[in-house]
Amino acid sequence: MAVEKEIASMLEEIEGVIRKYRVRLQGDSSSDVVSISPEIRRLKVLRFVNDRGPIYPEDLYSLAGEIGMSRQGLGGFFRGAGSDSTSTNSLLRYDEDKKIVIGGLGTPELARLERLHPSA
Repeated sequence: MAVEKEIASMLEEIEGVIRKYRVRLQGDSSSDVVSISPEIRRLKVLRFVNDRGPIYPEDLYSLAGEIGMSRQGLGGFFRGAGSDSTSTNSLLRYDEDKKIVIGGLGTPELARLERLHPSA
């Protein structure tokens, strides 16, 4: 099972490099919100929350609008969060003050995405 995880991780890295070069070959249109891939959007959301610490939901909604996401699209970041503030099985979660912080799965996912997209 460990070998399969390692292979899956290597494939993700390879796919990230392929995507990066494909975008470069097609011409960089990063100013166009539509051209931002879902993976880059995920990276931007996680980085935003991680860099700013606990944030208000309105701040996250504002970022989502800037990168072409809807509020409903943010729901996947909280999947599996449950109602307690110590949940470790989500990318984002609410703290005891009802602010948004990185969940237990958020930190490793952020690290993975930054490895795949260092210039994003």
